[in-house]
Amino acid sequence: MALIIGAGIGITLYLSQAISVAFYVIAFAEAFEAIKPWVASEFGYELFDNRLFSVPATITFNLVDGDQRY
Repeated sequence: MALIIGAGIGITLYLSQAISVAFYVIAFAEAFEAIKPWVASEFGYELFDNRLFSVPATITFNLVDGDQRY
């Protein structure tokens, strides 16, 4: 009985962590919304998509991860 309860709690915690990381990356990319007008005025480059910030951040997080298991 304890194994079933423990597995249910573990799976729920794993999914909540996975979803929270996705939300954190999206919020990180949305924080750059404020500098889009500055980039357009200084460099003449219009930034349309926030994935320009979130994809490199996600790649960097994966490369820096200290708990890599191969």
